[in-house]
Amino acid sequence: MSSEGIQVNFRARLYGWKSERRVLYMRGKRWGWIFWFGFLLLLDYTVPYTVLSGVNKVYGAFLFWNLFAITAIASIFVLLWKWRD
Repeated sequence: MSSEGIQVNFRARLYGWKSERRVLYMRGKRWGWIFWFGFLLLLDYTVPYTVLSGVNKVYGAFLFWNLFAITAIASIFVLLWKWRD
């Protein structure tokens, strides 16, 4: 049995079976955030070198980086807003 399985079983015995479902739900949310930030990182590298490579004006890159920064900051804000110990 993996250490994650042992940890989930320990928490389930300590806090009850409802807690085990909550732990599994939170683990799924964690993977959702990891995929979201991975997607943002992928956009960070691909868009400037593919989509914006033919744009000769600065405003294309300026608009992308502003939208990217607002999206990243809003994502981190939501992540930290819902943070619990």
